[in-house]
Amino acid sequence: MAIEETIVKSGISGGLAALSTAYPALSPLLSVLQTVGDDMVSRALSAYERSRVDRTYAEIINKIKQKLDSGLFPRTDDYWAPKYEGISDAKILLEGVLIKARDEYEEKKRRYFPNLCANMCFAEHLAYERLNTILKLFEQLTYRQLLILAYVSRNKEINIEGWESNVRLVSETDKYYDVYCEVLNLYNSNLLRNPQQGWSSKGVSSLNLSPLGKDLVILAELDNMPEPEISEVASYINAINSILASHK
Repeated sequence: MAIEETIVKSGISGGLAALSTAYPALSPLLSVLQTVGDDMVSRALSAYERSRVDRTYAEIINKIKQKLDSGLFPRTDDYWAPKYEGISDAKILLEGVLIKARDEYEEKKRRYFPNLCANMCFAEHLAYERLNTILKLFEQLTYRQLLILAYVSRNKEINIEGWESNVRLVSETDKYYDVYCEVLNLYNSNLLRNPQQGWSSKGVSSLNLSPLGKDLVILAELDNMPEPEISEVASYINAINSILASHK
C-alpha cells in the first residue's frame, strides 16, 4: 500500500512509520513531520477540514519519499534547527502549509500545496524568509492564476500590449475582464514583471516571471499542470489580444 493511501486510511500520522523505516537516519525531517502531525491531530477540525489536512499531509510525505527515492537529500542548513521559542523554520512552514490547505476552497489548487512544502525541504538555496513570502503569495492566488504562471513559464512571456490602456475601453473584452484582473494582480504581486521597464506599468507590452515567480513555479511544480487547462488560459489571452488588435 502506498504511503499516501496508508495515511489517508489511518489518519494524519499513519504513513510516517513507513517513511521512518525506509529512511531512519533523517531524524530532523521525521521529527518535524511527527511534531506537526501530532499537533494537527489534536486540533478541533470539521470532517471536511480533517479530510483536507489528512490528504495534504499524506501527499507531502509521499512527495518527500519520491524525492528521497530518486537520490535527493534534504537540506543540511539550519532549516530544521530550533530557533525562536524553540520552533524551527521547517515546523513553521509545514504548519503554515497545512493550515492554508485546510482553508483552501479550490481543491484543484490545494493539490499543489504538497509540492510546495516538500520541495521547500530540499531547496537549501532558499532562505526561510523567501519561502515564507512565496507561501503567503501562493495562498492569495486563484487556481487560474497558477495556470497563468505555468503559461508564462512555458512561453517565456505573456503579451499584454495595449491591455492597460485599452481593455477597460473596449466593451468586447468585458467577458475576459476577470482574466485581465488576474494577470494584473500577478504583476502587482511581483510574481510577473516587465522585463524592459522595471516595475512601471506605462507602456508595458509583455510580462515574464519575476525571480519570486520563478521560485514559486519550481517549488509548486506548476510546469506539470494539465495541458488542456493551460491551453484554455492561452485562448483567453489570445482572445483579448485579437479583440484589441481589431480596434487599432
